Amino acid sequence: MKRLLKTITIILSLILLCSLFTGCNELDEMKAQHAILNEDGNVIFNGSTYLPLETINSNNFNPNTVSETVYVTEEDVPVLLSNLFSDYYGDITADGSVMKLYSSSLRDYPPTIMYFCREDRYDEVSAKAKDEEIVAEVYTYSYGYYDDNGNHASAIYMLTEEEMDAVDRVLNTQVKYRVSFDERLCCAEICQGTRDQVFMYEKANLYLVDGTYWLKDMDGDYVTHEVPEELTALFDKMMEPKLIAQGFLEEDVA
Repeated sequence: MKRLLKTITIILSLILLCSLFTGCNELDEMKAQHAILNEDGNVIFNGSTYLPLETINSNNFNPNTVSETVYVTEEDVPVLLSNLFSDYYGDITADGSVMKLYSSSLRDYPPTIMYFCREDRYDEVSAKAKDEEIVAEVYTYSYGYYDDNGNHASAIYMLTEEEMDAVDRVLNTQVKYRVSFDERLCCAEICQGTRDQVFMYEKANLYLVDGTYWLKDMDGDYVTHEVPEELTALFDKMMEPKLIAQGFLEEDVA
């Protein structure tokens, strides 16, 4: 195996030298995505040690990871082969504290999911992962878009205090509708949870139908509430980051 890896590395190194002036960015990206699985079963990434989270009882433990792929390999696998010979691959939370990794083995289908937590937060996160009661500190929604290089990316928007209050106000109204909408009309899935995005769960789905916003309660009775007209401008503002990133709206630089 080591001889095969060495041969492939030499070939890839020659290819890399031939494309030296065009492949530097790709190599830097591969280095940034490469993590090492050490003999203790821990992951080393960006100079930090990540320990496996083995006991998770909380239904609220749903780390909201961003699209920064991590490839985990054994120590003797070079960077150039990290994508091909990874033991695990996955994503990491925006603050870099929790990894969500999938096994790469073709024999493991569906892939096994494993979570690793950065060592400095391990005790805190593992204790919370055993608790069902997690305080909702923030409301967020995530969205996908294509960056300037045409690569798919994802981002997370945190609602302001005013926007959070508006969502609660609508969901707490007595006027309820048992209606359903085409999921293609869903413009945001609003989640609530901790500020670090490690403990998250669904709060409401936001729909836009003929210029009117609707909120479907996903944390209660699953009924739908109409957003009053006086709050439309606030909800429009809340959706701006997604619309700008996806090219449907120009950013106001004034």
